[in-house]
Amino acid sequence: MAIYKRGNTWWMDVYAGNPRRRVRKSTGCTEESQARIVEQAAIGVNRGITPRERAMTIIGAVVPDKERGLKIEDMLAYYLKRISEDGSTVSKHEKALKSSSLSALAEWLRTSTSVKTVDQITPSVAWEFSCHIAKRGVSVKTRNNRIGFLSAIWKTFLRAGKAQENPWRTARAERNRDEEKHGRALTGEEIERIMKTCREVGPEKEWLGVATVGLYTGLRLRDIETLKWSEVDFKAGIIRKTPSKTKRHGTRVEIPMHPKVREILCRIPGSPEGAPCSGQGGIGQAQPGHRDRAIRIGQSKAIEAAPGSRDAATEDWVFPWRQRHGGQGRDAWGGDVLFPEILRRAGVVAGEGEIITFHSLRHTFITRLAEAGVSEEVRMRLAGHTNTNTHGVYTHDTQRAQAAIAALE
Repeated sequence: MAIYKRGNTWWMDVYAGNPRRRVRKSTGCTEESQARIVEQAAIGVNRGITPRERAMTIIGAVVPDKERGLKIEDMLAYYLKRISEDGSTVSKHEKALKSSSLSALAEWLRTSTSVKTVDQITPSVAWEFSCHIAKRGVSVKTRNNRIGFLSAIWKTFLRAGKAQENPWRTARAERNRDEEKHGRALTGEEIERIMKTCREVGPEKEWLGVATVGLYTGLRLRDIETLKWSEVDFKAGIIRKTPSKTKRHGTRVEIPMHPKVREILCRIPGSPEGAPCSGQGGIGQAQPGHRDRAIRIGQSKAIEAAPGSRDAATEDWVFPWRQRHGGQGRDAWGGDVLFPEILRRAGVVAGEGEIITFHSLRHTFITRLAEAGVSEEVRMRLAGHTNTNTHGVYTHDTQRAQAAIAALE
């Protein structure tokens, strides 16, 4: 390891990553004597002689505060800048997930630790954050996915010399499928209570329309939020959508419109003029004059007062509320915070080992198809699944199970 001067600052070559490679890193010092102290601390860490926490204390005593590395509050902006400069091919969905993971990490570090810079995040800190994720009640798979995003981000920091190691390599949890919580299909009574509550929360949140589409198409919440009128073919009676989760695989679903979906979409102000809401072959029976009595699902009061003033940037969205409100209704993780409140008000509670979220509507959609005798091939095509194991998780044979229980004496 050697130090050398570049401009007014002393730099050093350190070895980081796995496999280890040489990385140029600023010592943050303008005096050679101080740079030597930083160099010796780094050597101690690399050789396993000096604990990382002790080394950071030593460096902190000689390095000016502003030079100690990438600050936690600057992580997200720096990462987005780097991938833009590198020309990295990161999908919009992946970027959103990584950004939400970084934002959640920054918030946790700010409120629960004294960590100020990226290079202060050690494997022990990373593991504590991993345990913090687990306390949110998410599955081990989701927890590990989040840690995986952070690990990928740290590779960017390593290449830029903003970190000396990837602390997230050992932060993943072991999966125990027997102990994991699982989603389930909703009962008819639960669905009635959810729809009733959706009507009560008011039209500005769009929930009645969103929940109806979720129940009868199986689309994920994020895909319903980004559904556009150009993807709704009233004439053919089909919704065509490329799910964000499988976009990189080119998976596209074509879902016939259930009469209730057709009816509720036709009643939304902004639906295409002249849309055949009565459908073809008897699909859907909208009442005459339905547009005049349109229930204002998904339209803010401002739009109701001035229907011609729609923002050009969001005019094609079927459910534009979140598009208009900058992602409002999601937490730092990108998770929905509004539908859980609807479930609470509807009195829909998860049992032991269960998870009930908006995604439960997708479970219900696929389970109902199976109970109606729809083949697995068709069910998978409608759901956008390519793996039978994944698809099997969504199929809950509730009717036959209930019949079996009822037959018991």
